[in-house]
Amino acid sequence: MDELPVPPPPPQPADEADEELRHHERSRPGSGCLIAFLVALPIFYVLSPPLMMHLVNATGGPGSSLIAVVSWLYYPLEWLYNNVPWIRDAYDWYFHLTGVK
Repeated sequence: MDELPVPPPPPQPADEADEELRHHERSRPGSGCLIAFLVALPIFYVLSPPLMMHLVNATGGPGSSLIAVVSWLYYPLEWLYNNVPWIRDAYDWYFHLTGVK
């Protein structure tokens, strides 16, 4: 006679710490996205001046109304460019690489 399959054992009750951890993970589904955003934002900011320079040139050049916003937004990077030699060298190389004049 064939034996009947044995059902799996019932799940063991999780201890309180495991349950709290699972609840915490379920209640914060976007925390990974937030961390990725907070890491990517400064990287994009530091690497975006050539993009903004192309945008300003495409929308009318130095007389553009966009220039005031871009100047204000990138003032910290401009200050670093003008006062820290190795940052100037890095940005000069990066501008050359991206074709910004």
